[in-house]
Amino acid sequence: MRFARIFADFYFRILHNIDHRGARNWPRSGPLIIISNHPTYWDPWLIGMGQRERWDTYWMTWEQVFDWPVIGPGVRAYQAFPVDLDRPKVSTLRRARAVLDAGCALGIFPEGNRTSGEQGELDPWKPGAGRLALLTGAPVLPVSIKGARACWPRQRAYPLPGKIAVTYHPILDPGTILPGSPPRERERALTEKLRGIIASAL
Repeated sequence: MRFARIFADFYFRILHNIDHRGARNWPRSGPLIIISNHPTYWDPWLIGMGQRERWDTYWMTWEQVFDWPVIGPGVRAYQAFPVDLDRPKVSTLRRARAVLDAGCALGIFPEGNRTSGEQGELDPWKPGAGRLALLTGAPVLPVSIKGARACWPRQRAYPLPGKIAVTYHPILDPGTILPGSPPRERERALTEKLRGIIASAL
């Protein structure tokens, strides 16, 4: 995993002049849910490069990716575990909660697949991320990735050089979202709040 990070650091700094903003917002310990937009397959690397002190981050990743050459071994190196996007399994939720119960960080891309819009617009989110945050009470770190889609459009097999910026927004406490309201209402409000924060830096 450390070798993968060293390689990623070199690649993205040389070819993409990557800029990480607000990295101090990333807590150095304790349970954490990372919620981000998903413009490319690079995203776990782009997000993880912004801090150097935390190695206990796990990523929920589309299960088919694990069978791909290059990408598959890469996501394994970043401690990813598979998710069925169409029919999420109960075991996946249990594993996600176990990560948080152990005081580790959990990365989620609520769009599921890569963002479809060529300008990086957010796609509709799949349910579950906000619900997990409310169930566990884990603090949420919203992250915005800007410029990556222009470097690696969906129709292109390989990436091109270009500027990428990753913004780590201030921590959001899910417990502050409509306390006392019905769970579904709180989940919708939390989702809208997070989408707005992430979209603000795209």
